[in-house]
Amino acid sequence: MSHKLLFIAASFGLLVAARGEMTAGEFLSKAKIVEDQGMMAIFSSEAKELRSENQRVMAQYDADIKGRGSCPPPKGQRKLSGDELKDYMGKLGAAERSKSYRLAFYGLMRKKYPC
Repeated sequence: MSHKLLFIAASFGLLVAARGEMTAGEFLSKAKIVEDQGMMAIFSSEAKELRSENQRVMAQYDADIKGRGSCPPPKGQRKLSGDELKDYMGKLGAAERSKSYRLAFYGLMRKKYPC
């Protein structure tokens, strides 16, 4: 396989891997859908997806960034409301919304719990 084909194949693999993460914009869009559903949101697939993504990102945060630009209190003592998350995400510019939700969440945690 030529170097050019290897590069294209590797690039495609990176795009597929990167696409596996929800963007901040996608998170906001799904959150709006859930919010519009009111009490029925409890049963929505979007709400389940958002909870799952948030749990995945929080677990990854604990493993990745703790102590590197963010120094949160121990698990169980952190306070982060849905409104706080929504406000932070809503203030993101277009460029930040196109990045992964994980990176946006890390940014919020660095802001909320700086070292």
